[in-house]
Amino acid sequence: MDNQEPERQPSAPVGNDGQPAQVPNPPNDTPSGWKFSADEEPSGYQEKSPATKDPISVSWSASEFVEHKKSPSWYAVLVIVAIVLAAIVLVLTHDKISTGVVILAAILFGIYAGRQPRTLKYQLDEGGLTIADKFYPYDILKSFAVIDEGQATGILLIPLKRFMPQIPIYCSRDEEEKIIGVLSSRLPMEEHSDTIDNFMRRIRF
Repeated sequence: MDNQEPERQPSAPVGNDGQPAQVPNPPNDTPSGWKFSADEEPSGYQEKSPATKDPISVSWSASEFVEHKKSPSWYAVLVIVAIVLAAIVLVLTHDKISTGVVILAAILFGIYAGRQPRTLKYQLDEGGLTIADKFYPYDILKSFAVIDEGQATGILLIPLKRFMPQIPIYCSRDEEEKIIGVLSSRLPMEEHSDTIDNFMRRIRF
């Protein structure tokens, strides 16, 4: 039986001092404290959600109507017209009650024309329009129209119900584009021509 030489094991490197030398670990390209693989996100990474816009909301303050200063001659014309109408009614009907109603209506018309407008707070948001403490949802509105009021812009909200009164709002020229933009995203805009409204503007009511 031949004597076989035992297999030699690789010897560890020896340093100059005769002690086993320490072999450095192979380099690791991955930075310590941060790991990333195709199946997991890196530590501290958060996927960004799509940018979302803030809810549409516009707030402003304005008069509840455009005030037209009434001169004494305006009231004088009103008195003359009221007397003429009352005389015509009396001649045609011989009814003093009807004549009195005409005179009373003229007095109330003059009082109402002389009242001062209040300053109201308006707010338009995704749900509808708020005027002071009253809320009007878009569901009850059909469309809106823009009216030139000279120094201000008038916007008339037209309801779906035929006998529901129209809702006027006012704003400055600077706020007009922004407010109309919000309304246009919810309601169609249409041309508006009303005989009574045109008459009231002509007499500067």
